[in-house]
Formats: sequence, C-alpha cells, structure tokens
Amino acid sequence: MALCASYLEPSNDRFTIEAVFYDVGSGESFAVTPTAGDKREDEAVAGHIFQQFDGYTAHLRAASNCEAFAASQLWERALGNCDDAIDLNAGAVGARLRRARILMELDRSSEAIVELLSVLELDPAHEEALQLAGFVAGRLGRRTDAVAYYSRYLQFSPGNATVRMRVAFDLAEAGDPEGALILIREGLDLDPDNLDMWVQLGGYSFSIGEAIIRDYRAASGDSGGIAPDAIASFRDAIDAYEQVRAGRGADTEARHLISIAVAYLRLGELSNAVLAASDALETHADEARLWSVYADALRGTDRLELTLEALARIREIDPDYPNVELRQGRWLLKGERPADAWDVLAEVARTRPEQADAAASLLISDAYSRGVQQDDFDYAATELENLSPATVHQLNFWRGYLVLRGAITEQEPRTLDLARSTLPKFQQALRLLNDVGDYPSTVNVEIRQQLEAAQTYIEIQEAIIRRGR
Repeated sequence: MALCASYLEPSNDRFTIEAVFYDVGSGESFAVTPTAGDKREDEAVAGHIFQQFDGYTAHLRAASNCEAFAASQLWERALGNCDDAIDLNAGAVGARLRRARILMELDRSSEAIVELLSVLELDPAHEEALQLAGFVAGRLGRRTDAVAYYSRYLQFSPGNATVRMRVAFDLAEAGDPEGALILIREGLDLDPDNLDMWVQLGGYSFSIGEAIIRDYRAASGDSGGIAPDAIASFRDAIDAYEQVRAGRGADTEARHLISIAVAYLRLGELSNAVLAASDALETHADEARLWSVYADALRGTDRLELTLEALARIREIDPDYPNVELRQGRWLLKGERPADAWDVLAEVARTRPEQADAAASLLISDAYSRGVQQDDFDYAATELENLSPATVHQLNFWRGYLVLRGAITEQEPRTLDLARSTLPKFQQALRLLNDVGDYPSTVNVEIRQQLEAAQTYIEIQEAIIRRGR
C-alpha cells in the first residue's frame, strides 16, 4: 500500500492536502476527499485521512467478498458485494471488471457491456476489459463493435499470433466467425507464413460456407443446392488448407485434408473431391472418416464397386463407424441391386436394433417406388426384426397393399390353378392389412375398402376351388 499526497500552503497559516491510496499490486487507487486546515489543525486533517482509509478498507472487504462469492458461483451475493465495493470507490477497476464477469454469468450481457465501458473510461488501455468487451459485443450480435474492441486490444501486441488466434476463437465462439476471419486475415498480412493461422482461416471459412448452405436450404427447400454466396467461402477454405499442406506435407492433420475433400463435395466438384481424398489416403490410410468422404465422392461419380470397397475399408478400420451399412443399402438400391440391398438392410435390422427403423424406411421407400409407382407387384419386403410398432404398421400396410394388388392382377382369368395359387396371397394381404394401426390415415387411404377387397377376393377364390373350376 502506498499513500501519495500533495501539500499546498496557500498562506502562512493555511494548508491543503490531496491524497490517494494505491494498491501497489493491482495499481488500483482510492482518492481521499481533499481537506484543508490551518497549522493548528494538523491532527484533525490526519484524522480525516484515517477515516477515509476506513472507507477504503470497507471497499477492499466488499471487493474480497465479491470475489469469494463469485468463486463459489453465488452470483447474486457476489453482485451485491461488487455493488457495495463500487459505491465505496467508483474508480475501482477490479470491482467493475468482476461485476461485468458476474453479469455475463447471469446472461445479462447488455448490462455487462455497460460495465466494461465504465472500466474502459477509467483505463482506455485495459487489455482484459477490451477483450471481454469484444467477446460480449459478439455475443450480442454487434459484430462491428466486437471487431473494434478486439482490434484495440491487438494494438498492444499486433504481431502476437497466439493472442490474435485466441481472440479470433473467442469471437467465433460468440457466434461471429466473420469477425474472427477478419482478425485472422489481418494477422496473415503481418505473418503470412504462420500455418496455425492458415488453419484457422480454413476452419472459419468452411464454417461460414456451411452456415450459408444451411440457411439457403432452409429458406428454399432445396436440400441439395449450393448457395451462390457459399462458393467463395469454400474456395477460401480449400486455398487455406492447401497452404497448410504445402507447409506441413505428410504431417498435415487428416481433419484438414478431409475438409478439402468435403469442400469440393459442397461445391459439387466430385472429381476434385475424389482426387483430394485419394491424395490424403496416401498418408492417412487408417482414417475411417477420410474413407467415408472418399466413398461419398466416389458414389457421386457413379463408381459403385469402388464405393462399396471404400465402405468395406471403413468397417475394417472401425466396425462401429455409424451408418456404414445403411449407406451401403441405400447405394445398392440406387445402383439397381435391390436383392443385395435387401440382404444388407435386413442384417442391419437384425443386428443393430437402433438402426432397424431407418433400414426399414429405406426398404419401404424403395418398395413403394418399384412396387407401387412401377406396377411391379411381385416386389415386396422380407421379414425385418427389431422394428418399432409404427414402422411395423407402415411396412405391413405397403406389403399388404402390394400383395393384394399383385394377386388381383394375377388371379385373372380366374382359373382353378390361379385360384389355388392366389388364395394364399389374398389371405396374406388380409393378415397384413389387419395390422396397420393408424398408418393408412397418414397417407389418406381408407383401410376398410382394402380389407373388404381382400375378403371378397378370398371368397371368390374359395368358391372357384369348391366348384373345381
């Protein structure tokens, strides 16, 4: 603790004292109210300073309590003690900064930024306050202000890449990757060979591109479209990660190489995606995620056999890699190999109960496309296991519907042999259609009519068999 004072003697018998207590460790100050007296009142003036010191110790006590309660996450009690400390010493930077942090914990960001501005009025070069102000402004969506605070912060150490990257990360975490991108670009202007900043540039560019695509697809309903505004972001991501690969060679992390291939996928440049993934596999052949991206790229170029080989490699590396079999089944269906697809998806339903409904959904969708839309009534689902009741009802409906329509066509011209061969099919259709729950209402089908039709055709076939003709 230090007491700094000035002593003025405006006349021979009068004097004035202005004093400030300083905490040498923190640099904070506590101003004593100026006092004056004559030379016979020196003890009274000293008593005034001592009383003021009592106020300072009360401030320190309140500030200490604020810190202790904050450490225990008792935010409201901490806030009250911070308020007391500030009431006793309005120029207390530490108490105001702590109060701002508490307000952030209480999700009162608008109040926190006001408190941080008070700190910056007291100390315009307070680096922690500038950094926090940038973070809170970003959280509030005030990107311009956030970048301005961070830029002021970096004025004290513009070439410090570690600080710059940490600040950019904070800004991105606050929901402002565009602001983070600005800071990293400025850093690369100062240090163009910094590969860590190139990594961040690639990551932020990629994230921005993904966000643009999500918003575009949500607004347009185009699930596979690429928003024009996203193209530049993915190009920037590719260029940034290529800089990293050029600098680190075989030591480039797989995730960065994966991002290059995925960026090409997002751009619809499938051949480039295949090449990027293939090049990366030369140095990271045991990365299941990289093989997965490679498979996606190959599938887009209609190379089914190579795609299936890539999926098989994923299973070798990581037998628990998610959705490999589902993807295999889907791609076999699209590759006009339905029998193989049914085998794969039926095995998924049997061995992976959590994916059974998803496997059944693929089969039902394909059966609908092939069976209903193409009038191929012999195409129907096999038995599947581990399905939820809702999926069982859906599957039963479409199987019963397809079997019924197929048998109706097959039973003409109503010969004895046809009656004998189609009667079991009508009976099967009736059993299935009696176990469909509420599903028919979701596709605007009157199930009663289907049941009556099945029963009528059963009676017709039975009558033909009884007559023997």
